[in-house]
Amino acid sequence: MRLSEQFRASLQEYPDVRIVCWLGASASEYKMINGFVMYQMSEEGNLDDIFVSCRQLFNADTAEKYGLETCKLMEQYVEAWNENERLTSVTGTINWKCAFDERKSDAANFVQNMNNLAASFSCSEEQKLIVALLPQRIDDIFKFKEWIKEMLSRPIDNTVCFMLYDTYNEKMYESFDSKYPDKFLYIQPDMDLYGAVNQILENSKQDNKDEQEKDVISFQQLLIKISLAVSKQDEKQALDLSRNAIELAKKHEMYNLEALVHYFLYNLYVSIEKDQDAEKSIDKALEYARKAVDKGEEGSETTYAQYLIVKGNIFLFKKKYSKAIPFYEDALQMSKSSGTNSISINMCQMLGLCHRKAGDSDRAYEYFVDGWNMIESTMTTEEINVQQVLCYYAIEYKKVLKGKEADRLDARFEEIWGEKWQAKIEQMHKDRKKAFKAISIKN
Repeated sequence: MRLSEQFRASLQEYPDVRIVCWLGASASEYKMINGFVMYQMSEEGNLDDIFVSCRQLFNADTAEKYGLETCKLMEQYVEAWNENERLTSVTGTINWKCAFDERKSDAANFVQNMNNLAASFSCSEEQKLIVALLPQRIDDIFKFKEWIKEMLSRPIDNTVCFMLYDTYNEKMYESFDSKYPDKFLYIQPDMDLYGAVNQILENSKQDNKDEQEKDVISFQQLLIKISLAVSKQDEKQALDLSRNAIELAKKHEMYNLEALVHYFLYNLYVSIEKDQDAEKSIDKALEYARKAVDKGEEGSETTYAQYLIVKGNIFLFKKKYSKAIPFYEDALQMSKSSGTNSISINMCQMLGLCHRKAGDSDRAYEYFVDGWNMIESTMTTEEINVQQVLCYYAIEYKKVLKGKEADRLDARFEEIWGEKWQAKIEQMHKDRKKAFKAISIKN
């Protein structure tokens, strides 16, 4: 069954549902669902429903006004709709503006605005307004979940349906499934994503006459199957497929691809808690990624840096800080060489942390200074303000500061994040730990 048919059949079978949540296994399914939404928004879309895609980030800084900002973006969508003569010839001009009541919550206002927008489009139960809430990134899942929960508690017209995405591993909205059985529905994509992608690659391979290009496509096909085996924690199948993929990579000395196979195996062994095999696999990934760097393969320096970080993290989690340091140092050099500032800043923080934990506060200070200088020289105050992860950098940095410099930077941090910023971040961290503990107890 095609996604469009499955989606429509679900709405017809469960007419009281107001939030449909696709349940997938990985990022691949997320991309597939997002592609489905974009297809329905195009002129080729085969459903009568009106689809709107909301993909803006959800983080601690946007959480309080997420609905408001989303509605503002939708005003632009309506303006574009009104400028399209083909669309207005069917619907007429859409007279809708974002209207928020300050006495109501952000989620309540958002629901009311979507009800009003559906009315403006003259939507019906057979032709709904489908609002796909598929953020590119959710930094604070607990706040997002609370926001969705608030939406569910509000009256959503039968002309509106919201769409979410969740994974089997996370099951973030599982409590909604039981608490709001009439309004919330999980559905699983009823299609062979891996088979569909594999067929596309097979067709491409048939059209290609270059032997190496054909082998690269065959490698991609194997990688899709390895990914599926890893998601199922099928060690035997993953190893059998990996041997074939490695053989193809070796044939053309494609070291980055060979490293990638070992990285997939690393993730497999982590998931089935085979720590020694996981460490051997990341070592193999590092070995071939290093060869890729020496050979000058495109993008190899960034990839190598990422594998170095994984290896360093293994020692960090074991509190073997001195052993983690060389890997983070190499990652820092690689990221600086490739101009990847985000990795460089992160490595300065990790090196500062490890040196401080290992008892060398002076060396820790040098790395924190280096990283903070990068932050200040490449970002505006507004850009620093919206990146919550940099608050944690500042908290660690403060631990090695003294005297007037500590006072100066304290003032700078307050300028960026406001008064009592550290207390707010630490409280949020405590709240998250409590939430995780509650989930663990429940499970």
